[in-house]
This record gives sequence, C-alpha cells and structure tokens, in this order.
Amino acid sequence: MAGHIEAQWQLLEPRWKGIATAAEYGSGLTGGRWLAYQIEGVTINGLFATVKVRMLIQQILPPSAASHLRARPTGVVADDAWIRIRGVWYRNIDTGQSPSQTAQP
Repeated sequence: MAGHIEAQWQLLEPRWKGIATAAEYGSGLTGGRWLAYQIEGVTINGLFATVKVRMLIQQILPPSAASHLRARPTGVVADDAWIRIRGVWYRNIDTGQSPSQTAQP
C-alpha cells in the first residue's frame, strides 16, 4: 500500500529476479492505488499456498477526464499464489502473467 516497489519485488519468487528488475516490475503498477487490504484466508498444500486477499482499489483517472470526477473505490477479492523455497515464502511466478500484471499491494 505504501508503494515500496523494491520491497514488493523482494517478495517475488527468485526466478523473477532474472526476468525483471524492481524498476521494470514497478513500471506496470499503474492505473490505480490500493487503499486497503484484508487477508480473507490461506490454504497451504505442502510447498504451495493460496492467499485470498480482499482489496479496496481506487482507479486513477487519466488527465483528460473531467477534474470533478473521482473514481469510486472498488472492492476486489483475488487469490494470490505463493511458494515456499528453502523455508521462505515467495509470490509464485507460475501464474501465466508477467510480474507487473500480478502486482499486489
């Protein structure tokens, strides 16, 4: 939520370190800002986990939009995949998306 891209990048599975730098990862985090999040549940199956996250996101309107219009916050529930490697949990990259497409708060 604080927008610390480097800290978010460090949570990514080590294989991503060779795919995208922290700056490249952060470049895809546009279009909205996270206002709040809540963990709804966690399912662990061996070395893999799914974290159900409820997020409150406010869309950032383009400059061409009327200045008096403000996007209303939207609630979203998403499943976030994690993997444990040598005892440490990381966001799993095997989602079929690029690192910037799966960015979370």
